[in-house]
Amino acid sequence: MEDRTDRLELLFERFMAEAARDREEAARYREEAARNRAEDRAEAARYRAEAARDRKEMNRRWGEL
Repeated sequence: MEDRTDRLELLFERFMAEAARDREEAARYREEAARNRAEDRAEAARYRAEAARDRKEMNRRWGEL
């Protein structure tokens, strides 16, 4: 009986260690995803600003014609 209890305790410890690793990995994944979303938003904002400048310049040129 004691041997069986020891094995169960060992299995539980392994399970808890693996669960902790999984939580850490999930946290890293969430952080990376958040970083990627922030970079994507920044890139989209740069693109919109550039498009607005180009549109303004093109309108100015058409106005000069």
